[in-house]
Amino acid sequence: MASLPAVHFLKNALYIRRKISGEEEFPKEATLQLKEYIRHISSKVNGHKETVDKAINDLSEKFNESLQRMNNKISSLHQVLHEKRSSMADKISELRFTSDKSESNTSTPTNSLTFNSKGDISQGDRCVDTMERTEGGFPELFACHQKGGNQEWEYTSDNQLKNPLRGDCLTAPPNKEKTIIELRQCSSDSPLQKWERSGESIKLIGSDRCLDVHSDGIVAVRACDQNAATQKWKFSQ
Repeated sequence: MASLPAVHFLKNALYIRRKISGEEEFPKEATLQLKEYIRHISSKVNGHKETVDKAINDLSEKFNESLQRMNNKISSLHQVLHEKRSSMADKISELRFTSDKSESNTSTPTNSLTFNSKGDISQGDRCVDTMERTEGGFPELFACHQKGGNQEWEYTSDNQLKNPLRGDCLTAPPNKEKTIIELRQCSSDSPLQKWERSGESIKLIGSDRCLDVHSDGIVAVRACDQNAATQKWKFSQ
């Protein structure tokens, strides 16, 4: 008798074992095995060939319908599980941030950049935000939400402004004619990622360029101007 690793009979009932792997070949393989199994049994008994074939086809259709319903249920459960895990991860992240904030009391605006300190960089009620962009993207000013994540920046011991969530650093363009700040992989050797506090400004070390913002909210770097409101920043720890 043919071996049936996935389909077998126990006490006159049909049982199916299925791994949740999304393999579409399983229903086809199991159906073919079931057909061969039934044909093998039918060959042992007396019966009209057409009647046996019709019974096999009817059973095959019902079997396929059952497998499809099972696949649909598994897919639905998989989607629910994925959403639950995503929601749980978001809650854990928010709880961790809340705990960190509680330990350090509340966010305090300061004019200093202290090594390894973390906080948001803001102008008014808008903060520098990665906007969930990856390396090569550009940050913008967005309404401050005080939840860290895309708006959290760490001032590293290498004078970099790093987003801990994605691991990228604020990077000035090498060409002075260009102004848009980019998110780039942090490199301790890059002079385009080294920043320091200069009054209320954040200045690129060894240059006359300061962190600025375009009228459309895109974070930029321009010639330092201590009177420019767009170059006055608060760093809240």
